[in-house]
Amino acid sequence: MRQKSTPKPSRNGSEDSLEQHTEELRQGRSRAGAKRGRDTPAEDVLGIVGCKMRVWWCPTEEESKTDYSGAWWPVRVMAKGPGPRYMVKYDNGETGSVLAVHLSPYEVPMDFGKEALPLQVTEFCEVFNGSSTDPCAWAACVSKSLRNGEYTVRYPFHDTEPEKIPASRIRRLRVLEGDTWKLLRPNQHWRGGEVTSPMELETIDEEELGVYVDLSRVLQQTHEAVGKAVKEGKDDKVDNKDKESKGDKADNKDNEKGKEDKADKDQESKGDKADNKDKESQGGEDKKGEGNKAEESKGDKDKEEDANAKAEAPNKKSKQ
Repeated sequence: MRQKSTPKPSRNGSEDSLEQHTEELRQGRSRAGAKRGRDTPAEDVLGIVGCKMRVWWCPTEEESKTDYSGAWWPVRVMAKGPGPRYMVKYDNGETGSVLAVHLSPYEVPMDFGKEALPLQVTEFCEVFNGSSTDPCAWAACVSKSLRNGEYTVRYPFHDTEPEKIPASRIRRLRVLEGDTWKLLRPNQHWRGGEVTSPMELETIDEEELGVYVDLSRVLQQTHEAVGKAVKEGKDDKVDNKDKESKGDKADNKDNEKGKEDKADKDQESKGDKADNKDKESQGGEDKKGEGNKAEESKGDKDKEEDANAKAEAPNKKSKQ
């Protein structure tokens, strides 16, 4: 895809700049063709002043504009100009005067790379230039659909060679008619210079697309993809169920093992308590035996003392 060269040529080209237009209004010499003294901007009947829009740049032979032609560029509508023109400001800060017919909503009801059905050969599309600082959408036509998800596209409104573009940067070309977004009828051809804008081509409702391109294979592939996704979803559910079942069994097994371990611990605790109780009982008996021995020893000592006392008593009487 052709990128804008550096330094960038002015986007003003032969269009009026905001400063020039303001000056001419002040002097009464507007390029809109009105008579002197009657250069008063018309009312904004579209109600788009202040809105973010995008402007179509028609094919041209002007060197200053050829790098930008055949694409939509984002703008901010600044004021209503004379006649069918509006004053706009581009994202790079430049200003200019454009025809109202070349302005369209900035928001399109489909993001790049989000089409539900793959594009078919001869369909018209928009190609995102991939720039985050100076984005635009080129008008193109699909000439070949590749197996790797890319498309070969040609640019009917821009003088450049066909290119391979990934599906992530492509969406169907839609134009707004009244309140309805419509597709361009596929397989339209014209001589050079006969058509200068996609808005001049024949449009169709999106439901009519299958009349002009063969969608049977695409629908079949989509159906197979959906069926595969559903099957994979069911398989995932079965796998999850098996995993949950195995997990429950493992948990139950762990619970049973935990109960057994607890029972063993309880048994050990009871055994330890019984051993302690036996030890305490034996210790009490040992202490009781020691007490009895002490009492017996004391009794023997008392008897011995009584015997000695009795033996000493006759001796005392004989002395007397």
